[in-house]
Amino acid sequence: MTKSKRRYSYRGTPVARESRGPPPNPPIYDAIHLIPPMFDINLAHFDFSQLQGKVVYAVNVASQDEASHDNYTLMAQLASTFKGQDFVVLAFPCNWFLQKETWANDKIKEFVDNYSSDIVVMNKFDYEMNPVFALAQEYFPGEILWNFHGKFLFNREGIPIERFDLLTDSEVIVARVREACSMPAPNPKKVRKASKDRKETKRANADVEASMETAQ
Repeated sequence: MTKSKRRYSYRGTPVARESRGPPPNPPIYDAIHLIPPMFDINLAHFDFSQLQGKVVYAVNVASQDEASHDNYTLMAQLASTFKGQDFVVLAFPCNWFLQKETWANDKIKEFVDNYSSDIVVMNKFDYEMNPVFALAQEYFPGEILWNFHGKFLFNREGIPIERFDLLTDSEVIVARVREACSMPAPNPKKVRKASKDRKETKRANADVEASMETAQ
C-alpha cells in the first residue's frame, strides 16, 4: 500500500490493552445501516438506517492531534468531491490517545465545520464499545493504535471493504472511495440473502468452536 510522504509517530495507546482488562464485546451487526441509533455531536439520535445504499467513510478522530489538519482536509475533500453520490463521511471523536479530544461537543463541531459542514460528527466515544468499529474490525482485525488510525470504507451494502491507517496516502483513499461510489445500489433481495448467508456462516463457525471446546 502506498504511504504518505508525511510521517506521524505512533505514541502508543495511553493504557496498555492488558492493563485495561479483557476487551469489551459489543454486538456485531451484519451491516452499518442495521446498527441502532447513536448520539451525534449535538446529542441528537443519528439513524443509521439512512445509510442503507450509501458508501460510508468512518474515522476515529481528534481535533488536537498533529494529524488533525491533514485528515480533516482529506475528509472535507471527500465530502465535497463525492457529494450527491450517496456518500457519507462519519467522524467519531475520541479522547483515548494522549487526550487529544478534550474540547466540549460544541467546540468540536465548530472546529470540524471550519473544514466542512458535510462531515457527520458523532458524540465522543469509546471505540472498543462502538458497533461501527466492531463491525469494521470483524472484517479487518487489528487494534486501532492512534487518532485517525481507524479509517474504514463501507460499500453500499453496508459491509467494510477497506481499512486505511494514519500513513495511507490520501490519493489511495480518494481512489478507493471513487471505486466504491461508482458501484450501483445493491438489489435489496441480494442484500438480505447475503446477510442471511453471513449469519448462517457465523452460526456454523460458533458451533464448530463450541464442539472443539467440548472435545477438549
